[in-house]
Amino acid sequence: AVVDAARATGRARLWSTVRRWNSASVRVLEKAGFTDSGRVTPDPVDGDTVWMVCDLREPAGA
Repeated sequence: AVVDAARATGRARLWSTVRRWNSASVRVLEKAGFTDSGRVTPDPVDGDTVWMVCDLREPAGA
């Protein structure tokens, strides 16, 4: 729903962050169309943060 709403407003991309150890959340984001951007914010205490991106210029489901 959030991805569709962002796409409807003409946004080019949508970002999300997730802890690397949270594989279930990574899968949810991937199913919503997000991919790993390659950007990581290191955090030795709570675990590294992975930046996920969804290209909204791509057709839904692509």
